[in-house]
Amino acid sequence: MLCADQPIAFNTSEAVQYASRTRFNEAQNMVYLGADALPGDGIDANARLSTLACLAHELAHVERFHLDYRRPTDLPDVLLDEAETLCERHCLTRLFSPIRHQREALEVGGQAAQAPTKTLAQLLASLQALIEYRPEHAVSYLSFWYYAWHTELMSMLRSGLRLSFMVVTGDADRFVQFAASCGHLADHFLMATPSNPRVAIATGILPIPPGWNYPDNLPLVLVRDGSSPVVSRGLRPDGTPREVRPIGPTVPFPPYVPISATTEIEGETYVRSLYEQWIPQPAIDLMLGHATQELIEHRAIWAPVVVNAGTSTDALLEYLHISHDREVFPVYFDRLPASENVADRLGAEISAPSQGNTASAGQWRRGILKLAKVQGSDAENVLLDLQNVLGECAPDGDLGVQIELHIFEFMKSGKQVTHPVILVRPQAGDAALAAVRP
Repeated sequence: MLCADQPIAFNTSEAVQYASRTRFNEAQNMVYLGADALPGDGIDANARLSTLACLAHELAHVERFHLDYRRPTDLPDVLLDEAETLCERHCLTRLFSPIRHQREALEVGGQAAQAPTKTLAQLLASLQALIEYRPEHAVSYLSFWYYAWHTELMSMLRSGLRLSFMVVTGDADRFVQFAASCGHLADHFLMATPSNPRVAIATGILPIPPGWNYPDNLPLVLVRDGSSPVVSRGLRPDGTPREVRPIGPTVPFPPYVPISATTEIEGETYVRSLYEQWIPQPAIDLMLGHATQELIEHRAIWAPVVVNAGTSTDALLEYLHISHDREVFPVYFDRLPASENVADRLGAEISAPSQGNTASAGQWRRGILKLAKVQGSDAENVLLDLQNVLGECAPDGDLGVQIELHIFEFMKSGKQVTHPVILVRPQAGDAALAAVRP
């Protein structure tokens, strides 16, 4: 037996076999001792691991298995699982945060890559249902709604066959006016804001109206008798937990969990916030300061993408990484921020089509989407072709919206990549926005 208080079968029959591996067999609930349990002469981590540490590592896998966690089999998840197990077993606390952030990024990215199940109008209607139910909790509802539907929003707002503009600004009114005047140029308008100023949202219990639909993948905390708590990625149609993971240093409690509570209103449910949340003030100004129907009409929403301009060493680079990953197109008003890590490969002044010029609008969309799929000199050629085509398609005297379209080059994951950025110049922006002001 490997562990006295938790008996685990320990098989040593393979220890004398050349190149045999020490491992935990989940199907047999048994740890096998392999030849690699003894330290070797190599320089890799396994060669330098002591026999006791090797067995302790396998025992950590056993403990996680008994919490209903099932180890991944594909890269990069299998590597993160090994790192997570090592850090928890040996209390490598400084590595907890990087592993947690990397895992969250992979999980959100994987879920957001799936086809959306809701439209933007449906999601905004679900937010409106919360706010109308208890208006005094509007800001808390907004924070919970973004948490609950985060991956669905990211899935829907990727450009793909649709065109999404990510407007980097803290001015909610100007953002809505831009979306109203340039609605023919894109399918979705996302407002990305710096994290300051922020509004704190205290912990507490939120009532959820009867009939409100929770997302299928909303994390749930499960506690079994005599076992440590685990978190699951929602429930399967048969009611069994999905993607169970033991809660620990790299898998924290989710910020919101459904709870049971006595209520006099039939069908009313509750969620509890477990720790304090923060949300940027511009997000509140946009999502609560403008009518839901107005946001639906202009396909405008605050994007849950926050770059802290006060602590970030390069906000432009971070926004470019986000834009490149999520296939959206950053838009800036008035001027472009500076960055030592970003090179402006090419810039061109373009007259984006006016609202009545449907032929040019089609050319614009196809050209912009193509820019995101090509790199290097190909991107420069597409930009120059787009400039020429739009100039030929524009009727005489129709200047449309005057913008600058830039191709930025930067490093990402060890490779040099390019991504388009749109600048709405001051005079062009003011003229376009003035047209929709009352």
